[in-house]
Amino acid sequence: MSAKEQPQPKPEAWQINGIVAALDDGYDGVKKLAFEKFNEYDLKNLKLVFQKPEDVALKAAKILKDKTVDADVHSSAAVALGNLGQVAKPYVKDIFDILKDKTVNSTVRSSAAVALGNLGQVVTSVRCSQRTEGKISSIRRRYQRPYCE
Repeated sequence: MSAKEQPQPKPEAWQINGIVAALDDGYDGVKKLAFEKFNEYDLKNLKLVFQKPEDVALKAAKILKDKTVDADVHSSAAVALGNLGQVAKPYVKDIFDILKDKTVNSTVRSSAAVALGNLGQVVTSVRCSQRTEGKISSIRRRYQRPYCE
């Protein structure tokens, strides 16, 4: 984090509950805004304010794979998964598949690459073929943001 960057705020339960409810909305714009708000928070200790962060990861993964959803929503879902850390581990393959799919919007693929970079150690702990591991390592080196503790 640079000297000019503000630390991300820690979410409260009511905020996360509202965001999770908005992810079920029928309008893509509402989902996009919900993901954008979600991605503003420091999610390192999400379990302290939200009992089942796995539910957020599942919803984000479903939205990421939903071909009927707007590209901006897909991008926001990928970023959200990247910010969830260990909770997103079951969906690393899905994120990687989005990245590899040349028919997917380039902005969505870029967000998938950033998500994989943000997931860092979670990505390397997922067992993949040796060829896939090499690609993931390359992606991480290219897109990984520095971590601040």
